[in-house]
Amino acid sequence: MIHDLYLRAHIVVSGDKKKQAEQPAKRLGSPKLWPDYALVWDTETSLDLEQTLNFGIWRFCQLRGTEYVAVQEGMFYRDGLARKDIQAIHAYQQKHLADRLASGADTELTVLSQTAFVEKVFWECVRAGALIVGFNLSFDIARIAVRWTVARNGGFSFVLSQLNKKQVENQHRPRIRIAPLNGVAEQIELTAVRRKDEQHRWRRSRFLDLHTLAFALTDNSYSMAGAIQAFGSIPEKMEHEPTGLITEKEIAYARQDVRATLGLLNALRHEYELHPIALLPDRAYSPASIGKAYLRAMGIVEPMRKFKDIAPKIHGIAMAAYYGGRAECRIRRWPVPVVPVDLTSEYPSVDALLGIWDVLTAARLTTEDVTMDVRALLTNVTLDKLFHRASWKRLNFYARIMPEGDILPVRSVYGGKSGTCNIGLNALNWKQPMWVAGPDLVASVLLSGHTPNVLEAFRIVPRGEQHGLRPIELRGAISVDPRKEDFFTRVIEYRKQNKANDRLQYFLKILANSTSYGTYLELNPAKIIANNRPKITVYSGEHIFKQPAPNTIERPGIFYFPLLGALITSGGRLLLAMIERCVRDAGGTYLCCDTDALIIVASKAGGIVQMPDHASPIKALSWREVEQLGSRFDSLSP
Repeated sequence: MIHDLYLRAHIVVSGDKKKQAEQPAKRLGSPKLWPDYALVWDTETSLDLEQTLNFGIWRFCQLRGTEYVAVQEGMFYRDGLARKDIQAIHAYQQKHLADRLASGADTELTVLSQTAFVEKVFWECVRAGALIVGFNLSFDIARIAVRWTVARNGGFSFVLSQLNKKQVENQHRPRIRIAPLNGVAEQIELTAVRRKDEQHRWRRSRFLDLHTLAFALTDNSYSMAGAIQAFGSIPEKMEHEPTGLITEKEIAYARQDVRATLGLLNALRHEYELHPIALLPDRAYSPASIGKAYLRAMGIVEPMRKFKDIAPKIHGIAMAAYYGGRAECRIRRWPVPVVPVDLTSEYPSVDALLGIWDVLTAARLTTEDVTMDVRALLTNVTLDKLFHRASWKRLNFYARIMPEGDILPVRSVYGGKSGTCNIGLNALNWKQPMWVAGPDLVASVLLSGHTPNVLEAFRIVPRGEQHGLRPIELRGAISVDPRKEDFFTRVIEYRKQNKANDRLQYFLKILANSTSYGTYLELNPAKIIANNRPKITVYSGEHIFKQPAPNTIERPGIFYFPLLGALITSGGRLLLAMIERCVRDAGGTYLCCDTDALIIVASKAGGIVQMPDHASPIKALSWREVEQLGSRFDSLSP
């Protein structure tokens, strides 16, 4: 069957100044990692689809020692709220004092209108550089907005202040832009004040969503109650079914929610302080943010900045050879007995096998022609050799081949209906040469028995050691020296050694995964303003061309370096191919596979499994055979 092939590309934007995401903050100087003050707040709403603001609770807090403590507590209510509801809020104020705050004195609850809260509390805290804290903070910001628009660069732009009489936007105040990032986190930031004479009055905004920070530290998207339980913070969230009304019970629940939010802030701050990283907590959007901060803490210079001598064409070759994890289904709509075999820490293990850390810590990087060496290597591939760790160090190459039935990952539209590209592992014949990562070619030899027709090949070679590398402690407990040991190997080893410490071993798993693959292929969609459309140069394999930028381009992340990323996923596919070959050699087959796991058809005793529609029966391996097969991979684990 004839298919169009789709290849990835590396682009360079003409005159583009690289945007530095997630800039590290210095421990000394401004901005502080943790500001001296924080505004912790929450809103309660109606229960209809609009979820209109009813009222909110806030606490102005000061950092004293290792914790934020409340120094003032108050309530606010929606502008235009019914008089009886406003009276209910004031009646609560008269019956209840603020909590015993930092001063220890009895204090009245402050009650403000929505506008007064925004102007006298919210904006004053923002302007002072205080941390604006909430759980699912974007929801609460939207509740106090008076209107919104779609932001030019994506997301939404919220107006919080307007001139009362004319109900027009207050040009002396910024808007707040909220843009989704990864399905869990949002970027929350101030826009520029339209009155230029006011711009100097507004500092860099500090919006901290505790839901996002908990996700960044654990790779779990918690509810507030779940986060409180996970981090052991006090007090707990009150169990309550909201009514959408303004009653004494609803106000008491809302106050407890803010107490719990403050407790969670302090618990998350304590956890965050265990990490020797300079990333602002309000810029920790995901585990990848934490991972990149650790790389910086060890002194690792961003590869694109360090290895400037690597030509864009080389990155275009790597991107053309880049495919994600392998996922496929072999047996559909028929029950078969199975046993899963998955690879622990697949991508970190591949990094250790391929010597990725040697590249990251190198002073410089070169490429060398290895065409003859690669031809000889591919002629002599055997499964047994690949179970020797030393053989993997020869696989960090890219080769241009003429596809002649080689089994390779192919990105195409399958089925001809949806128009959506998928990646399949197929026997490929193509009339044009194409670039392929080394591990994929080795996998092809294992699965096809055919030696690829290699036209040329190059290997990446690290030279020297980068200056400025320094040892760190992972989560304040485990020392790693990037000058003396392979980071990926050590993290995997320490994870095995600390299985009894759930929090530590789970963090090590997250750290290993977040630094081992995705960060080197991070591409963030960015909208292009129509009247300021730059030119881009596109590099993909042998193809180089220029064109105007489309409406959306992909801007690289700070550690983007496709020469590494494409090799790493290719190495993962080679490991799966090795499992598949082991199963095949044993006479078996598999149900499906996905990235780091092969689901093998197997039963306790093994034997023949009948298939539907007169299809040939298949052999189920025994559990013992699967166990023996899996144990072969122990030699490749760091």
